Amino acid sequence: MSERRSEAPRWRKRGVWAALVLALALAAPGVGAQEGALKGGAAKLAGPGTGDQPAPAAPEGMACTVDQLTTWQLAHDARAWADARSAAEALLERDSDDAIAHIILGFVHHYGEGNLPRSIWHFERGLKLLRSEHGTPVGPGVGGWEAFALRELGRSQSQLGRPEDAIASYEEHDRLYPDELPEKISTVWPLMQLRRFDDALYVAHSVLRDPTTNPGDRAVALNGYVAVLFERGDREEAYKWALQLTQEYPESPTFWCNAAEAARALMDLPEAERLALQSTQRGIADYAQPWLDLAELYMREGRLVDAYQALLADRRYREGRPPYLEQQGAAVASRTVAMLMLLYNDSEAARKLTRRAVVQPDRGGGKSRDDRQDLATSALLDYLANTDRAMMLEDQADILGGLRLFTRGPGWSHRSEAWTARHRAQSFLHDNAVLIGMIRVGGPNGVALPPWLVGELAHIVGPGTFYNAVKRAREEETSEALNPYFDAFRADAEWALGDRGDAADYARDALESLPESESLLRLRMTAMIADELMDDGRWEEAASLLEPVVVGDPGVLRRLGVPLPLVEPSGGPAASIYSDLLATDRYVEAPKGWTPVSGNGESVCLRGPSGAQSKCSTTARGEMSDEDFGYARSIEFHHAVFRPDAPVEVAALRALDGHKAPSTGNKGLRNLLSPKEEEKEAP
Repeated sequence: MSERRSEAPRWRKRGVWAALVLALALAAPGVGAQEGALKGGAAKLAGPGTGDQPAPAAPEGMACTVDQLTTWQLAHDARAWADARSAAEALLERDSDDAIAHIILGFVHHYGEGNLPRSIWHFERGLKLLRSEHGTPVGPGVGGWEAFALRELGRSQSQLGRPEDAIASYEEHDRLYPDELPEKISTVWPLMQLRRFDDALYVAHSVLRDPTTNPGDRAVALNGYVAVLFERGDREEAYKWALQLTQEYPESPTFWCNAAEAARALMDLPEAERLALQSTQRGIADYAQPWLDLAELYMREGRLVDAYQALLADRRYREGRPPYLEQQGAAVASRTVAMLMLLYNDSEAARKLTRRAVVQPDRGGGKSRDDRQDLATSALLDYLANTDRAMMLEDQADILGGLRLFTRGPGWSHRSEAWTARHRAQSFLHDNAVLIGMIRVGGPNGVALPPWLVGELAHIVGPGTFYNAVKRAREEETSEALNPYFDAFRADAEWALGDRGDAADYARDALESLPESESLLRLRMTAMIADELMDDGRWEEAASLLEPVVVGDPGVLRRLGVPLPLVEPSGGPAASIYSDLLATDRYVEAPKGWTPVSGNGESVCLRGPSGAQSKCSTTARGEMSDEDFGYARSIEFHHAVFRPDAPVEVAALRALDGHKAPSTGNKGLRNLLSPKEEEKEAP
């Protein structure tokens, strides 16, 4: 769930103050001219003059000089962050103990730059200096500055993930300034983050029962109430109240997005899509990310082109958010793009994003969930990207044959990185509550990891631990909608333990009840069943089952270690490719299955059991020898086989996160075949 901040008007005294400051300050003699000078260069504040005199337009409780008031206007009213920062820093050059300048800088660093640690430092420094000069509590003349600093310090602390400190700041504000509208409502979110659910509900209820509560605070209280219900595991109640919020506040994008998340928790994917789309039509939310939610949803459903379009929309969406939210949701965006890259057989680009998500995690202050599930998911994806990349390089080495040690070295390097990522993920999953929560998909600890990747946790925690966690999750979960998911995860557990027959049986049970919309998870189960059929020699049945897998998510075959059955072609270049592919572990010779065939011109395609042709690839010969050209053609065709049949270019995917498009032609393949060139032109 996402916190709601600036969308709801809160009709506080501070809003009136902002209007008065602007109106009165502009009427003060000399202030307008000083503001113009500041905009042209705030360093002009650095000398004595009329700006050092008390500001007659200063509102009650916010006594300050003309320069301080003008600097405050630039930050609080005009949101001219660069000018406000320059002006405040000029004040500090004149007097490093200027409490008001520190408080204004705290505000600028939070909302203008998203530098929350620096914001907190300036607020704390400003409060200390203010109290040192005016006593504790400060006198009424500057009480407005203290109240403002306490409120905003709590905001910064909460968003940085320091809920205990945020609660203390809010409570100190209410104790010192009982005549102001209390900040008690702001404690609901940090209390929920501390898992003090009863305390959070008590505060929310007290605000909701108060007849004087304004609409803005009611919205904040209801949103906190829904988040507590969700994090406590009350899926049905959370969904009911999330829908209520969308009816009371239909223009809030956050509330529609939260309702979509609650619908996802009930495994109602069509309803989740409808609600998330409603969110996208209502402007830009502070913390909610509806386009990312839609992209993840579309991937689950196998709608990969729609997922790509949603990620394009999310990129534009994030560009329109306030600058202080830059580090909110960036890691989730990187992870989501990486998932789609993995599906499109581009693990090299995916691992750049997963590595970024691991070392630069999101600030979780605006989200209700335990950040350990996000960290574990990022580490898991980093493991998968490096493992997948290693397998691709190993396949290429097998196709090339001979020693070719230089082609295996990078694979070993990626295996090493995967080992590191695995241990990083284990550090978050050693807590059984987190592991079990991630298996209870859609719930409070099962939001970050989509169902089609849950089975990969077995590689992180070990087959036995994963098996027991699935059993525990099933015992603890009360929603019957999750039963087919638990069958699927039990199939993954049996598969990891090496019991392929039992895995296939549980996969069949899962397919009977899994929603059709869970396309990728269903394809994973189908691959397990097909593997059992191939072991029994039932090639025709296996090939029939594998057709949608090869179309929708062929990468799952590599992740599970299920070979693709190949039928020998009659001759020609396709026969050479067939021989090269069988040198890897990704294919098996079979009487029924797929056949490499020559297409138009220089292209080679894969003909399926039904006779349909796809996965076509064309290799530019360039200056390669006949032998190297043959290897390059086999490798490029092999890559094409493991891409889904959906019209999204790899170059377009890389552009989603600012990556350069892959080079045209076969530069990468030429590098592979010529190690000296590889050193000079490594991509």
